Amino acid sequence: MKPQQHMTTIVGFAILAVAIAIGAWPETTGAEPTIETNRRVVRVDEVTGGASTDSIRLAGVTRAARRAELGFTISARLGSRPVEIGDRVDKGAVLAILDDREQRLSLRAAEAAAAELDIRLAQAERDLDRVQRLVDARAATAEELERNAATADALEAARNAAQARLGETRRMVDETILRTPFAGTVTAVFGEPGEWVSRGRPIVEIAGDGAVEVVLEAPETIYHRLDRGAVVEVELPFVGRSVPGRITEVATAASGAGRLFPVEITLDPDPEVVAGLTADVVFTLAADDELTVPLHAVLNPGSATPAVFLINDGLARRTTVELGRVRGDRIAVTAELDPHDLVAVAGHTGLRDGDAVEVRR
Repeated sequence: MKPQQHMTTIVGFAILAVAIAIGAWPETTGAEPTIETNRRVVRVDEVTGGASTDSIRLAGVTRAARRAELGFTISARLGSRPVEIGDRVDKGAVLAILDDREQRLSLRAAEAAAAELDIRLAQAERDLDRVQRLVDARAATAEELERNAATADALEAARNAAQARLGETRRMVDETILRTPFAGTVTAVFGEPGEWVSRGRPIVEIAGDGAVEVVLEAPETIYHRLDRGAVVEVELPFVGRSVPGRITEVATAASGAGRLFPVEITLDPDPEVVAGLTADVVFTLAADDELTVPLHAVLNPGSATPAVFLINDGLARRTTVELGRVRGDRIAVTAELDPHDLVAVAGHTGLRDGDAVEVRR
């Protein structure tokens, strides 16, 4: 191609480009161009307020409301123990027997002593009656009558003491037999035949029939909020049951600073609820009035200045909050908010204070 032709081609393309640009230029109408503001779409939820409740779960174990660790009041060798763990026993059933040879020898001696004094007292009373007749006949002196009366009184006192010792010896013989004071189930045994058992040492543990209760320990932060008679829910996770219960005892003192406070809860009768089950007790406690917002509404929750975006009249206003306790999927806050205010819960991470927003629920 010749240079002249090449130059003509370039000029042609330039003219074409200018024409295209002029065709694309908007017509001038004399008005200012309209610029639409981009609104960020956010989802919102309400601020809630007013009285609320705390749901607190504590673990415990079921036990029989009537229970006892039974032992002997005397020391001796254990002769027999006819019950084992798991045995059902009726009221008055024999649980264990001591070797009672020593007590039986003492009983025979006490019976003999009491019998001897009965005989001597009867003779003294006959002598006194005879001397009284002689005195009446003026055949004996008043001094003789007084001596016989004193002898009879002394023997009567000795006889009464012997009867008391006899009664105590019989009681000691009875104490060699351990009986259950109520019907129930043997839950533990602590002695074997032939062992020497000391006074007061537990031999058999009994869980009584009837009412079942849960014993647990509550921290000092809530024990004063537990009321006797309040109804609670008791979950038995390993048997898949949930039964109602009632708070029957709340200790007003712990065993030391920072220790836990014992709490007893009596369960409603249920044949499938027995002693020894793991239990979770759910306490629903009234809490102070407070504002809550959804957890998703809080920005920078771990920083020194957590905040939420308050949405009002299509504008987002960043509001600093002070965080409180978590309540499920919400959290308590202290802030310049009112119940039913709307806060952003989605689409708000890139917002700035004062941004225009489009609200969606």
